[in-house]
Amino acid sequence: MAKQIIYYSMTGNTKRVCQQLAAQLDCSAEGILAPFEGKPGLLKILKLGYFALTRRKTRITAPSVRTAANDMLILGAQVWAGTLSTPMREFLATGPVLPDRVALVLTSGDPKYPAQAFDEFARLVGQRPVACLHVSEAEAKSDSFGSKLDEFRAALLQQGAA
Repeated sequence: MAKQIIYYSMTGNTKRVCQQLAAQLDCSAEGILAPFEGKPGLLKILKLGYFALTRRKTRITAPSVRTAANDMLILGAQVWAGTLSTPMREFLATGPVLPDRVALVLTSGDPKYPAQAFDEFARLVGQRPVACLHVSEAEAKSDSFGSKLDEFRAALLQQGAA
């Protein structure tokens, strides 16, 4: 079974998590490009929150989904104002043909599990993720998410994907 990781990372935290996962799964991890990259200041945080809450669109450049129906696609994104980041939402709105098995990696500034963002993802994709991983900003920056990554890989293994 082929695996592919597509992620959006503004500050590098999601990228760090997805690249470590890709190395462990021996698959590619490719980023979505959007005009928001870099460390956000207060003004940028307010703007991003506005984009997220109002479902405002933005231009993105995204890699192609190269997985077949029986493969595994892992999507990685940040949580903005309790929702999926605008670039990931925009990627899903383009209607990519997704495989039957999709897993999700979310990073956020909040250490609490972002249930609302995972629910939004399921609505946008039309299916529940086969596995979910949430890594807080503090865990990503300190590289202290190894045990969570192990649990996520075990959930993927149950799906025949690790």
